Amino acid sequence: IVGLGPGSADLITRRSWQLLQQTDVLYLRTSRHPAVADLPPGIRHVSFDPIYDEAEDFSTVYARIAERLIAAAASGEDVVYGVPGDPGLGEATVSAVIDEAQRRNIAVTVLAGVSFLEPLLSALKQDALNGLQLFDGISVAGYNHPPVNPDFPLVLGQVYSRLLANDLKLSLMSVYPDDHQVTLVHGAGLTSQRLETMPLYEIDRSPHIGPLTSLYVPALSQAS
Repeated sequence: IVGLGPGSADLITRRSWQLLQQTDVLYLRTSRHPAVADLPPGIRHVSFDPIYDEAEDFSTVYARIAERLIAAAASGEDVVYGVPGDPGLGEATVSAVIDEAQRRNIAVTVLAGVSFLEPLLSALKQDALNGLQLFDGISVAGYNHPPVNPDFPLVLGQVYSRLLANDLKLSLMSVYPDDHQVTLVHGAGLTSQRLETMPLYEIDRSPHIGPLTSLYVPALSQAS
């Protein structure tokens, strides 16, 4: 399992790049990732995007991807699976694959990658050890009262659509003032990186929200 980094292929680690150069078939959680176009030539890509397009919920997506990968490995194939960012951060399919592989005694090696968090913190000029809270935006959007501490800064990943941003702001406004200044970070680490600072209640109005969008919420004590 290989982390493809948060943006361009420049952010793929040397160890992962060396493996990719020796790979004939690369399974991709999604081909909608900036690094895919610049991967080593000659690799056949097998994308799981059609599963996302057809499945009704994310749990079904994760289960189907894990089933496909485990079936390929069980047939004797040396499977290489590429995921955005770092495999250990916000990648539910990775957990599903590892759990099933262990149950079936299939060996798994995970090659760490640069996550979205490092370029995001660089863009925001923030230190993760300053009490930073990190959550999946999809999960937090499902809470009426999210389990976050407003005394510490908060990062929410996978704010992939305006509809999700709407649900997310309603959840967060049970903890923060409606006009609390927050920052949407689009494409952290890319040359097209964009930061938008705005009141919390406006985040779903941004036309730039997409698969590479995250939300930074400062601590209430940092409010201007």
